[in-house]
Amino acid sequence: MSPVKLFQFLGGHGVSSYSPFCLKLETFFLMAGVPYEIEYTFDVKKSPTRKFPYILHDERFISDSGFIIDYIKMAFGVDPDHFLNTRECAEALAWSRLMEEHAYWVLLYSRWLDHRNDAAIREVYFRDFPRIVKSPLLFGLRRRIRRDLYGQGLGRHSEAELYDLGCRDLSALSSFLGNAPYFFGDQASSLDAVAYAFLANLRYVPFASPLRDHVHKLENLVAYCDRMQDRFYPQAG
Repeated sequence: MSPVKLFQFLGGHGVSSYSPFCLKLETFFLMAGVPYEIEYTFDVKKSPTRKFPYILHDERFISDSGFIIDYIKMAFGVDPDHFLNTRECAEALAWSRLMEEHAYWVLLYSRWLDHRNDAAIREVYFRDFPRIVKSPLLFGLRRRIRRDLYGQGLGRHSEAELYDLGCRDLSALSSFLGNAPYFFGDQASSLDAVAYAFLANLRYVPFASPLRDHVHKLENLVAYCDRMQDRFYPQAG
């Protein structure tokens, strides 16, 4: 079967993409043994949802990491979750939702709206942009992110409250993992693709925040993240 073409946002500092959703999808491909090619781009015009990530396969564009995974499972006949029972599948979905629909917004705030990261934003995302473009682009992105966070609800809280909520998510994730190598024991599942994508974007990417500090206090999450990195992205070490 022809390889999947994955369109995703750029990466660096040891992570293939600064977008947790893009990194989640690529990690799933590696986990499932799906052949793929990456095109790093800022263009989302061909994405059905106008968001990253999206793929091209058999002349069809598909977006949304969850829907793409469903498509890949059917098209390639793969399922890294085949060993999970019904209860574990439900738990995996709930934990994925916690990261993608809650913790993600705190991560987003830490990068774009926490002014401790003003210099890091310019270095990581806009290094090659001319100054005349950089400032207005950053201003527009921050205004949109602030609006989206407010609409989602978390943006209505103070910064301290926001970070407290995010740190609780990480502590819960740490408790669920315990001393296991992966979230459901000795075998990696799609939940591990989600968790690694979010944790790697906190552990390795240099954006300062209480969220990042808290990850580094949770020793089992640090060891887990490094374990996933060594297994699926050994070239990054």
